[in-house]
Amino acid sequence: MLLVVTFLVIGVYYYRKSRWQRERIELYEAEKVIEQLKKRISEYEAEKGDLDGVKNSESDTQLRVDRPIDNESLRKSMREELLELGKTVVRPVAVSETLRQSAAWAKLMGFVDRDEYISDHNSVWEELDRAVMSQRPDFKHNLEVLSGAPMNERDWHMALLIRCGVTPTQMTHVFGREKGTISYYRRNLCRLVLGPEVRTSDVDDIIRLL
Repeated sequence: MLLVVTFLVIGVYYYRKSRWQRERIELYEAEKVIEQLKKRISEYEAEKGDLDGVKNSESDTQLRVDRPIDNESLRKSMREELLELGKTVVRPVAVSETLRQSAAWAKLMGFVDRDEYISDHNSVWEELDRAVMSQRPDFKHNLEVLSGAPMNERDWHMALLIRCGVTPTQMTHVFGREKGTISYYRRNLCRLVLGPEVRTSDVDDIIRLL
């Protein structure tokens, strides 16, 4: 009996230690996302060359951790910080000039201009993936930190299109879906990245800043 109790105590100890370590890693990743967004807001301001409409973003934006961290509360804190940071830039956030100059973006715009459907197996998705990830290597990782899970293909394609500045109307042709279905896709991505109580339009600017 004593042996069983001993094993149970040891098991609980290592479980709690493992959970604490995971939470610390997640907190570290969350803080990196926040710091990266702050840096990119500064870069965006510099690119725009127009600071008149930009609010002061020097306020404290560190995650406030005054209670034990769990996955959901961590993501909620991150999302709140990201939304606050997003308010410090002039909207709408423009597509990165580096991305606009890429061959993949030009190829995508060819499909968009022709109102043409892009199948899931079309090579343009891989080209967009490479173009976006070469510009922001941590982009997909940051989205997955916010959502708490790996992104499926549809959500990732939606994120790529948003980052490239494709409008919801244009997406109906790209995905070959009705407007209501595109709205559902966008709401779902917004819920994953920013939570259920956020306006869908907010996800566009956050995705272009991440």
